[in-house]
Amino acid sequence: MNGTTSPPTLPALSEVLIAGAGPTGLTLAVALTTDGVPCTIIDALPHGANSSRAAVVHARTLEVLHPLNIADPSFSPATRPTSTARRAVRA
Repeated sequence: MNGTTSPPTLPALSEVLIAGAGPTGLTLAVALTTDGVPCTIIDALPHGANSSRAAVVHARTLEVLHPLNIADPSFSPATRPTSTARRAVRA
């Protein structure tokens, strides 16, 4: 073996093809799957990132995720900040 892997096979038929496994694509996939619509996600990267880029989640994001039953389970173990700090940035 030369260490390469073959690309995954895509389903022969899918109702929706989602390009991109970022936050928008994954949220769309959850929404469609919840409504019983089969979908396939494709992404340029072979594997997901092993780190979080969501240091802050805005209120509007939570409003969108709440009807999908994603917001509450995802953030129940989260640590809530007890204080905030501001930093001056000099140009």
